[in-house]
Amino acid sequence: MNHAFEITQKLSEREVMVGIGLVLNSTVITKKTYITVKSDSAASIPNIINYFFNTMKGMKSLEYRI
Repeated sequence: MNHAFEITQKLSEREVMVGIGLVLNSTVITKKTYITVKSDSAASIPNIINYFFNTMKGMKSLEYRI
């Protein structure tokens, strides 16, 4: 069992998603109408945790901590 992290956005935001993929050292997957930054390797999860630590507010902060 392993944790995974994924962000999805419409296809017109490709440059932003590629940049996020580079920062988080994650895979960028392009589908017909959207693009996804996905990471499910155990080695990349600590990088994602460190990057987003104490940066989110509100409900997303609670969801992220859970």
